[in-house]
Amino acid sequence: MASGFGKLRLFDDFLGDTYDSNLWSVPVAGSGVAPAINVQTNGVVRNTVTNNASSDLSSLVGEVIYKASAGGPLVFEARCAIATSLSQCVFIGLTGTKPSTTDIVTDMPIETNGGTLVTPHADALGFTYTGGSGGAAVWQASGTKANVDTALHSAAARFNPVLATFQTFRIVVFADGSASFYIDGEPIKENLASAVTASTLLCPVTCITDDGAAGSLDTDYVYVSCGRS
Repeated sequence: MASGFGKLRLFDDFLGDTYDSNLWSVPVAGSGVAPAINVQTNGVVRNTVTNNASSDLSSLVGEVIYKASAGGPLVFEARCAIATSLSQCVFIGLTGTKPSTTDIVTDMPIETNGGTLVTPHADALGFTYTGGSGGAAVWQASGTKANVDTALHSAAARFNPVLATFQTFRIVVFADGSASFYIDGEPIKENLASAVTASTLLCPVTCITDDGAAGSLDTDYVYVSCGRS
């Protein structure tokens, strides 16, 4: 009989006084503030940027230990809300390059500031939002596989973020590297081909960059699951 521990799972609900530094690193750039527990209903961890220089970054980064080809599929889910101002750039998803420097150009796995997809990491996939003057202020889903980008897929306007209102972001990555993206349980793009290299180890990431004002990103929980190879 197969063991019930055949899957690798992470679920962090951020209920304590501090986040678990054994699970998360918190690289920042410029005047970005390292994520910290924010005391509110359900418990959240908050990423904060403090001015409108468009060079400040706050990141919450897990370990690079999950891959779709291990059996699964690989599932990522995070419940997040933008606070203070919607003039932000946000990434919520998975990447194969663990952000760890203080350079905003290399640490944002995917971003669309200026309306153009920018993917400094060789393999990454997730949701992006550009709320300042640099692009369409809608959630978009995309990926990059071995430095080859997918198209951007925009969510309908009804999914646009509302300040301090939580949304649930879910990504399902299949063994062939295709992926499906959901917001609040509704499909944004399903079976996106070549979204990521299936055999590449990935880590969960939430990032925020100011794009016209100071602001924060609150994360209620992060869940990751994949097969145990």
